[in-house]
Amino acid sequence: FREIERNNLDRHSYEVQIKELTEKVNG
Repeated sequence: FREIERNNLDRHSYEVQIKELTEKVNG
């Protein structure tokens, strides 16, 4: 269960980074 929680956190931070990059490129 702990492992899944950490994976979700990693995925979330990854998606946030992608979103920031996309906004920077589109900006």
